[in-house]
Amino acid sequence: MPLAVMMLNRVPEVMALRGETELLVKSWNGHTVVTEVPQHNILLRALYFVLVGWWASRLWLELACALCVTVIGLPLGFWMFDRTPAIVPLGR
Repeated sequence: MPLAVMMLNRVPEVMALRGETELLVKSWNGHTVVTEVPQHNILLRALYFVLVGWWASRLWLELACALCVTVIGLPLGFWMFDRTPAIVPLGR
């Protein structure tokens, strides 16, 4: 794969400052265990979605748009856009 194509494929990871999946690394009795990050209870997430998720995500997205207007705030604005799906349903 040419270097330019490989670099273009990595742009979302670089702009979001994280990889494809988030993993939880634990050490136990000298062994390292890698698992996915556990989610909150579905009932808690549903209640949060209805009561808090709507308005919190709106404020979050408005702040992200305001940051994207400036060159200095652009990386933080892109990071905030990327993290929005975690704010709306209280996901990890």
